[in-house]
Amino acid sequence: KYFDRIKQDEVPEVVGIVLESFKELVEALGPVVVDNVLDQIAEVTNMLLQGETLCQTYASDEEDMESDTLILQHLSEFLVALSKTLQDGFVPVFQKIYLNLKRHTNQKRDPEEIIIAYMIFAEVFHYSPSTVHLYGKEMIESGLGTKTLSDEEITRNACVMLGNIASSGKEAMLQNHQQIYGYLAHVIQNSQELPTKDNAIAAVCKLGWTAPKQMPQEIVQVVVNNSPLQGDPQENQTVAQFIIFFLTNDTAVLQAHLQWALAMLIDVILNQKKYQIQPEPHSQFVQFVKNLATQNPSFQAILQDLIGRLSACLLYTSPSPRDRQKSRMPSSA
Repeated sequence: KYFDRIKQDEVPEVVGIVLESFKELVEALGPVVVDNVLDQIAEVTNMLLQGETLCQTYASDEEDMESDTLILQHLSEFLVALSKTLQDGFVPVFQKIYLNLKRHTNQKRDPEEIIIAYMIFAEVFHYSPSTVHLYGKEMIESGLGTKTLSDEEITRNACVMLGNIASSGKEAMLQNHQQIYGYLAHVIQNSQELPTKDNAIAAVCKLGWTAPKQMPQEIVQVVVNNSPLQGDPQENQTVAQFIIFFLTNDTAVLQAHLQWALAMLIDVILNQKKYQIQPEPHSQFVQFVKNLATQNPSFQAILQDLIGRLSACLLYTSPSPRDRQKSRMPSSA
């Protein structure tokens, strides 16, 4: 019924509601809902991507662009939920829809479509790592091609995609490191939007731990100069993981920036809610800093100095008991 309604309904909004319902069903019940209908999902997805459903052919010329964007947005949410649920089990579907999805990254397309298409690739590469090994190299080339575009949302999603390719596809990145670093440095230098800049910095971090020996020192300096990240605070978790990787595997990369590195880790630990750090990585960060303090005398001295400064800062900024009473607000719960 879901598939028939998507194919045959004349109203794009109804098709969007059907896709939303299907997404919620997948999220609630898991793979059992779709295990036997993956071919049908690929078929109807290709019809939507090619504009072949009834609601897409029924729309007037003026409505075409708006309805296509609406449907692509709902389709993107469904595909991301499906890849998150199936993980590498999503590969057979993705192989069948890849070419039609990639066509939506063509620079002649409406910018909204390009934005959504790169977002889908970014999320699928994150949740279904095997897709990176199949299509990572091609999509690196596609992502690098956005350098000439002025739309920062396109650039931002391309940066997220490149970072996720770096996390899962070392082989895909090795031949393109310098090009990718050049692209990301260009985005960081020229972006007017902090979230775009932050996603590019996060991609630099992921690329760094993919092939640490190929990371230019000037790129390390870019990460140092721009952290903690303010435009997309969640990416501070990526910066912390970058620091831990190099302090564990190649300390020389951060030798000139040890004080910054440790201060950054403490900042992330103390601002778990602000940076939306999940409990598991937060615990890993805490344990890592504890181990540094007990195992390495040089790190211990820096940490003690940082913690001392932090304690003085907290003491200086803490309100008096009277101020605390005045500033107490009723709970919003």
